[in-house]
Amino acid sequence: MNLLEVRNLAKSFTSARGLQKSVFKNLDLELKEGEFLSVLGPSGCGKSTLLRILAGLEEASQGKVQWKDQNYKASFVFQDPRLIPWKTVSENVLIANDLQNQNLQGSDLDRALSLTKLANAKELFPAELSGGMKMRASLARALVSSPTVLWMDEPFSALDENTRHQLQEDLNNIYVTKKSSVIFVTHSISEAVFLSDRIVIMNSNGEFKKDLKVHLPPKRDSQVRSSAEYLQLVQQVTKEFKEVVRD
Repeated sequence: MNLLEVRNLAKSFTSARGLQKSVFKNLDLELKEGEFLSVLGPSGCGKSTLLRILAGLEEASQGKVQWKDQNYKASFVFQDPRLIPWKTVSENVLIANDLQNQNLQGSDLDRALSLTKLANAKELFPAELSGGMKMRASLARALVSSPTVLWMDEPFSALDENTRHQLQEDLNNIYVTKKSSVIFVTHSISEAVFLSDRIVIMNSNGEFKKDLKVHLPPKRDSQVRSSAEYLQLVQQVTKEFKEVVRD
């Protein structure tokens, strides 16, 4: 069953010279309950703008974003961890509770820190954390309220390859455990294949050109990453991506 349906979505803006510029137009998209959907595309194609519109952080120029349940809970994970430097990990994770007066408990905090492997770092400050740990704290902050859907905008793009792989595996474990729906924006083909149930590919004109199913085991780890099945899928999606970019 679809959790989210998007119809005829468009976004445009007026440039400094007064010219009307289109980011994308006529986009249709569905997100199923419990689905991990990656939006894959070249830099500048509008995928982050699309995510911000779906999350309600930016307005569309036209179109409809319809939820099956208007009482859904959502959290956003940005490219930058956006941690407050004078607050501890625990305080940063609970910042939404302070700002929105959510009724979160100590058990919610403990669960989020455990899921993101930060239980032993809860009293540390951001300056004491590695880049990977900062992103874990950002993810814990998103998970603490048990959201229905996670919006993720290239959260691992600034990390080194080993850390990125580890966080991908940890995110997969969280996804399999919690079964929140996820829309994940990336320009990494291997990342999209490793994490997703489904991949939509945008071209540089902001059009959806491909919609691909990913048939891999739900639980994914280093063994899956080195499997012939995964490597073949990466090759297939790479071929599809190159065809889209050439259009």
